[in-house]
Amino acid sequence: MPKVLLDMDGVLVDFVGGVWKHWGFTHEYPKGDYDIIKATGLLMSPEQFWGNLSGDDFWANLEWMPDGKEILAAIESLVPQKDICLLTSPILAPECSSGKHRWITHNAPAYKRQFLIGSAKEFCAGPDRILIDDSQSNCEKFVDAGGKAILVPRPWNPKWETKSAVRIVTEDLAHALQGTEDEQKSTDH
Repeated sequence: MPKVLLDMDGVLVDFVGGVWKHWGFTHEYPKGDYDIIKATGLLMSPEQFWGNLSGDDFWANLEWMPDGKEILAAIESLVPQKDICLLTSPILAPECSSGKHRWITHNAPAYKRQFLIGSAKEFCAGPDRILIDDSQSNCEKFVDAGGKAILVPRPWNPKWETKSAVRIVTEDLAHALQGTEDEQKSTDH
């Protein structure tokens, strides 16, 4: 059975909403721009920006994406939970990792021992590995490393105009799973 590697921030977890709430922003996220510091309009270094999000409470108390639970349920309807691993990138704030673990334990306890923290997601790539992520760059690196990837439509990536992330994830995952099964059958003969 293929393994699904599911990104947290931007797919399941509303990191952008948390940042907007933290800074008190009311403007909409600019379409197609993945650089969150630029999107905020704040003139600060990455160290200043990420350092301001310190404390594991920020990470632990982030909300689900509006469709995050539905995306997870759709994936679990196609792939056994034991074959799904949550992936997330750490940031410069040292409490980020412990806060993300708290979020998982509280919001998705079935995955409290099925998660990986690291920014080099492409190291998890392989022919029977499928990454589901909101970063076009992460998806491209994963595919280049030999895996399959599904880009979840979000305002900060090229698929931002797509209306249903749940539908895209469900259809693309079903297609990727079929392709993986077909590849497995051809190598078995």
